[in-house]
This record gives sequence, C-alpha cells and structure tokens, in this order.
Amino acid sequence: MFERGEMPALPLASSASRAPVSEGWTRAGHGDTLQSMILRFAIVLLVAGGGWAQDIARMEEVIQSYAANRQFMGSVLVAKGTQVLLSKGYGFANLEWDVPNSPATKFRLGSITKQFTAASILLLQDRGKLNVEDPVKKYMTDAPAAWDKITIYHLLTHTSGIPSFTSFPEYPKWEPFAATPAEEVARFRDKPLDFAPGEKWSYSNSGYVLLGYLIEKITGGSYEKFVRENIFAPLGMKDSGYDSNSAIIPRRASGYELSKGEPVNAGFVNMTIPFSAGALDSTTEDLLKWEQGLFGGKLLTAASLLQMTKPFQSNYACGLFVETKDGRKVIQHGGGIEGFNTQLTYYPEDMLTVIVLGNVSGSAPGDIAGDGGNGCMAFRREKFVPRGGPSGGDGGRGGDVVMEASQSHNTLIHFRYNPEHKGQRGQHGMGSNCSGFDGDSVILKVPVGTSLFDQETGELVHDFQTPGERLVIAKGGRGGRGNQHFATSTHQAPREHELGRPGEERNYRLELKLLADVGLVGYPNAGKSTLISVISAAKPKIADYPFTTLEPNLGVVTVGEEPEQESFVVADMPGLIEGAHLGSGLGIQFLRHIE
Repeated sequence: MFERGEMPALPLASSASRAPVSEGWTRAGHGDTLQSMILRFAIVLLVAGGGWAQDIARMEEVIQSYAANRQFMGSVLVAKGTQVLLSKGYGFANLEWDVPNSPATKFRLGSITKQFTAASILLLQDRGKLNVEDPVKKYMTDAPAAWDKITIYHLLTHTSGIPSFTSFPEYPKWEPFAATPAEEVARFRDKPLDFAPGEKWSYSNSGYVLLGYLIEKITGGSYEKFVRENIFAPLGMKDSGYDSNSAIIPRRASGYELSKGEPVNAGFVNMTIPFSAGALDSTTEDLLKWEQGLFGGKLLTAASLLQMTKPFQSNYACGLFVETKDGRKVIQHGGGIEGFNTQLTYYPEDMLTVIVLGNVSGSAPGDIAGDGGNGCMAFRREKFVPRGGPSGGDGGRGGDVVMEASQSHNTLIHFRYNPEHKGQRGQHGMGSNCSGFDGDSVILKVPVGTSLFDQETGELVHDFQTPGERLVIAKGGRGGRGNQHFATSTHQAPREHELGRPGEERNYRLELKLLADVGLVGYPNAGKSTLISVISAAKPKIADYPFTTLEPNLGVVTVGEEPEQESFVVADMPGLIEGAHLGSGLGIQFLRHIE
C-alpha cells in the first residue's frame, strides 16, 4: 500500500519524540491522515488439512465477522490456478447511495502499485533500455552527489537510503495539491541519506516515485501510459488504471475510515502525489489476471521474474514481500491510501491467489493467534490387532503471537506493511494415536522503548525496556481431542472428536519513544536549534521568531577519533515559557516528550 510513516499505519503520536510506525499513504485519522491507513482485515487461509469447501466456509466466517460491523467493506477473490473458489463483494461501494460492492468494483490499490512499477522497470531491462544494476545517475545526470552509488536495484528493494518523503513533517501540507514527478523528486533529492546504499532496508515511497520518474525519462512518455500499454492491455486488464480525482471512473468505490466505530468519508489525497508508489486502481478480477499473467510467464522473461521475486533484504524483493509461512512460500504486498486497504497474496506452490480490496480503513492492526488443530477420528484396522478401536490423535496447539524487544530494530515501519500477524495453526491429529505438531509462534520484534496499548480500551499493556524482553500478546488455540478420548466401556467406537479452539484475536496500538542521551530545554530563541545543527548533522528549522521548533529534533553527536570514537543522541525540545500550564506559548503538550 502507499503509506506514510506499507502499507501502512498505527495511530502513533505525531510528535517527533515518537517514531512513525511506517511509511505509506493513508496503510493510515488520527491527526496525520497518512498514519490511519491500516489493514484491518485478516483472512484465515487453511491450506493444510481439510477440503477447499471447508477452507472457504472458514474464510466466509472471518470476512462476515468483520463486515458485520463495517470494519471491512470491499471485495474478496480466492482462486486456485484458474479455478475461482470465492469471488464476492461485501458491504457498500457507496454508503450514501447504498451501492453494494461487487467483484467488478474498482478500488484504489495503494502500495500494491509498487509491483507494477517494479515489473515496468524489469520490462525495460528485458528490452535493453536499462539494467537494474545501473546507477541512477546514468539516467538522471543532475542527481546529487550523495546518490552516486545508488542503483535502480537499490530503489526496487528499498535499500537506497533515500528517506521517504511521506514521513517529512511538511508532507500533510503537500498531500492535497497536485505535483509533477519532477516536483516530487525535488522534495527529497537534497535530503541526506538515512544510510549507505545497500547497507540496510527501509521502506521508502521516495524510491518508488523516483522509479516512476526514471520510467518517464527513459521512455519519453507518462508512467500511466507505459503501464496501460505494456501491462494492462496485454493482460486484458480493462478495469485497471491510474486513479484520478477528476475523471469519472465507472464502478469506483468511495473510501471510508472509522471514527468512533462508525464509517465517515476518508480524507483527500491528490492522486498525483502517490504516483508510481501508490496511485493505481483495479478490481479483484483484474488482479487475478495480473497474478496469472505475471507468474504464468506472459509478461517478463524467466530471469527477470526470478529477479523480481528473489528477496534481497528484510524479505523484500522488487515490489513484493517474499517469505515462508506455515512451510509455504508466500509472495505478497499490502496497500493503504485514504479510505482503502488492500492485500494481494500468492502461494506459488499451491497456485493459490488471495485478493482482498477494502474501502474502509481502521485504526489498528490485528494480531490473530493460530487456531488449534482438529482432533482426529480414526479406528485401528491392523492384521494382528483384532479388536481395533479408536485411534484418533489430538490436534496440535496453535502458535502464539509474541512481541520481543530488539536492539537491532529502531523503527516500527515493518508493521505498516504487515499489520496482520497470525501464529501457525496446529497440525490436525492423525490416526494411530498420533498427535499433530504444535504450530510455530510468531515473534514480532520491536525496538527497545516501544509501548503496547490495547486499541479498544487505550490501556497500556506493556513497556518494552530491556533487549530480549518478551510478551505473549495473543495466545494460540488449544488443539482438539481425538476420538480416542471418547471411548468408554459402553461406547467403544466413538465417532466424536473435537475441533481445535480458535486462537485469540487482539488489536493493539504501538508507540515508540525515541530515546536521547541529552535534552536541550530552555526558552524560545535561546539558540537550542542552532546548537544542535552545529554539533550534529540535524537540520532543524531555524528562524528569528519564537517557537520555530514545534516538535523535538534529534541529532547524533560524534566525539573523538577512530578507534576511540563515541557518539550520543541530543534532543532539541520546543521552548518553554512561564504560564505554559495555562496555555501560553505551546502550552504543556510538548512535555510528553520529556520523561
């Protein structure tokens, strides 16, 4: 999804002392609309055990549970190969006119757009127009010196180090107004890199906007034209395109968000802003054509498709997350943009496609623990065991969802694009009194300093203050008992067995406190911002009027020479004046930055 500060996403405090959870277009209300787009819908896919009919029935239960209170409205499509198992609309495309959603309804895709942008780049590589290992400067000769070592591949894999412009404080002011690709690139081209190219992974909408800009420079045409003529038309995707604020688009859904549990019209974003990082729209039916065309070899060469789906860092390939879940390879990406949440998932080994397009956004991600495996009904039929008897084993316990504090993580951005987490389902029981294996728990790593809140009550659940600290935030379900447990002297051939218990489902909000070693506290215009700009690489706003600093600024100060060099973090706090408790100056709201 196109999100600001994946996807997303969590409604975090907007002050600079709180780290934005991720980058994306509202994957996200809150004060900052881009942090309200979050995938509220979790679809439970039971690919192990049972028949497809049972799985689809379970999916329908899950979908209806969300749709019943309008936490989800949209369209869902599930297909195995070319066989469509489920294709249905839920809720309303337009609440004011009671127009229902259907498989033909068009939804803004958000960051699912990124895989189309990545495929466009690889198509140009297949045609000899570029090489993904080329430096960006080869096609953008006026690129800043800091970009000298950035390649197109770094942009595709979010490893360029270019900061995501949707996390800039100025972003909310830009969002409603049209901008050209060149104007958007100008907003981040002179910003310092967050890290050396290829060194780390950090989701960046800037990188994918830059890719769209390069597509236009290389082809001489618009990004919209290239995608339409080279992807949509060849694959027969007649209901897909570049979304517009002014054009009349038949069957387009309106976007909503939840406010106090009730849907309201979503905020406005000018669709020139998400551009090649999040501006496309489509239907579930067209996206199935996309998955079948992409993975069926109708679009890219085998080498380019392999390159697109090979993860580089943090399970991210080119416009796609690629990882193994429940023992199966999963290729997926979510999206979020004001009023819309989307998820496109493909299981290549099963040729299984799951598409969820929603037109209502919520305010918190859900964590769903794994269900327990079902108990087995079986009877022994062995040559030398004449009396036989029930032999159904117990189902395994579902995996927990566990949160762990980690020193290797310093942001919550990974929750923006993967806001839904589910423990592995316990294996079903088997014959010969064999119990199923317990499901693996999911370990969610968060930075030290993260606070976990219950989304429904607002209650603080836990503060993670020590590396390695763990908390089970959703317990897995108990496995069902096999029919061996129901045998009695008068009931020797029981056919009863228990289904596994469902795991807990919880909604949480995360806040990250950015910790500083030194805090600069004082009157307005005392020179605090000037000092931090001199002793560190921070670039706070500096002016000759009071209250220039509205949010804390952080800077890293390095002291000494290698190998004795040390560093510490300094925070520049907003000015404090007498009478702040009565509302003077900035009031006392900023005191939440200091503990």
